[in-house]
Amino acid sequence: MSAAKILGRDCPMGPSCQFTTTTTTPPCSLSLSWRLKVEGRAGVGIDNVDISAATEHGCLVVNAPTANTIAAAEHRIALLAAMSRNIAQANASLKAGKWQRNKYVGVSLVGKTLAVMGFGKVGSEVARLVTSFITNSHWHPCAVCQRI
Repeated sequence: MSAAKILGRDCPMGPSCQFTTTTTTPPCSLSLSWRLKVEGRAGVGIDNVDISAATEHGCLVVNAPTANTIAAAEHRIALLAAMSRNIAQANASLKAGKWQRNKYVGVSLVGKTLAVMGFGKVGSEVARLVTSFITNSHWHPCAVCQRI
């Protein structure tokens, strides 16, 4: 089936495809749009889609599990860098009218060892991205994480 046929070029009675990010899809949107055939979720889970209502209306529910993997990994690395350099504390100090440069120097990540707990899509991307400045990275599967 062609993409044009799936998407439907004209939508007089509602869309044939609907894509969501974080909002919950109300069941009424499925019943009001009898043409809806695909409910797409831009992210990992489909917990914000009413699967039973979609099934009842013959609507296929799909997701994009790798859509934000790189963004999530970059965010974790940014948080790691911010923590190592005391960015939040320095920002709060600066907003309070102080300039305590020597107090918030932090530590360098170069040459450090990083333990990645869980080596799924995001964890493996974090390990791949940090190799440029972190010398050693060790990972542990989620089974180890659950026992901790």
